[in-house]
Amino acid sequence: MTGAPLGREALRQEYDALRPRYKQLEDGLKRDLLTSLDRAGIKVLSIESRVKEFDSFWDKVRRKHYDNPSADMQDVCGLRIICYYPSDVEPVCQVIGSELDIVESVDKADSLEPEEFGYLSRHFVVTPNEHMLKTPSYRDLDGVRAEIQVRTVFQHAWAELSHELAYKKKQQAPRKFRRRLSQLSAMLEHLDDQFDEVRQQKSVYVRDAWEEARTRGEAAVGREMNIDTLQTILRVLWPNRGDSVEDASLLLDDLQTLGMTFPDIYDAYNSSQSALEGLEQDVRNAWGTGFEAWSQAGILRAALDLVDDSWWSQRHRLTGVHPEYARLVERWRKAVNRDARPTLKNYLS
Repeated sequence: MTGAPLGREALRQEYDALRPRYKQLEDGLKRDLLTSLDRAGIKVLSIESRVKEFDSFWDKVRRKHYDNPSADMQDVCGLRIICYYPSDVEPVCQVIGSELDIVESVDKADSLEPEEFGYLSRHFVVTPNEHMLKTPSYRDLDGVRAEIQVRTVFQHAWAELSHELAYKKKQQAPRKFRRRLSQLSAMLEHLDDQFDEVRQQKSVYVRDAWEEARTRGEAAVGREMNIDTLQTILRVLWPNRGDSVEDASLLLDDLQTLGMTFPDIYDAYNSSQSALEGLEQDVRNAWGTGFEAWSQAGILRAALDLVDDSWWSQRHRLTGVHPEYARLVERWRKAVNRDARPTLKNYLS
């Protein structure tokens, strides 16, 4: 797409020839950024991506009066990384900078006055680096550019809503709405900061619970049972088991419904060890390839099934139990030496 401006149909032919390269870049960047963010331990809500359809491409060419669209238009291929928290934005940007060649970088907040509302996001124009161009995924993509936007959930909400209202800038909104929009923009920024603060406080809370449970297990007995403390205890008691917040959340619902406490959990852990391995092996034999090993939440359920009479009787009513599993549990319940089970008092002494 070089030389004198082309007509619509001629431009369409050239665009159709180039579009597969943009699509190749989109697929490669989305896949590799997901991998890199995961490797860096950064969780994001999503990575959205698209390659402009020709009509959108043509509209922008006319609107911007591009003479050389392939060189002038930076966002034919576009990706958007939506972060949960403001404190994740900079680490995400660092991943982008370490993985790709950055042609241009813009922080949209820099263009706003302190009292102004408006679109907030970090924008990068990138190309594959020299190493990437040697791999099959990026072959023949030298010089092909993509735009990557990085924003938080609330920044994304503002961008989408302001786009729907067509109020991208203060000057574009009717004067009567500007104060209200400024308030809403400030509220969203405040929510961003508040959720970031809660996240940081949660990190400290979990760290303290972990240290107490790891060094003095009985300290957790008096703690409130919630998803953070339950997962912490599960990680301390069964560190080599699979860790799933979804499984732990479902387990927490049952524990709270049945009035279970941390003393019950410690008692089940200490009392069931002689039978847990045998029960798990029998379940594995019965289910074959459909069962590998219990997760942390799953093995606590099994421990309670084996030694807590109240839990076992109520679980039939609450969640239902597969007949074959019930048969195996009953078999191993008989094998547990109940007289030898340590009480919580024994455990704490």
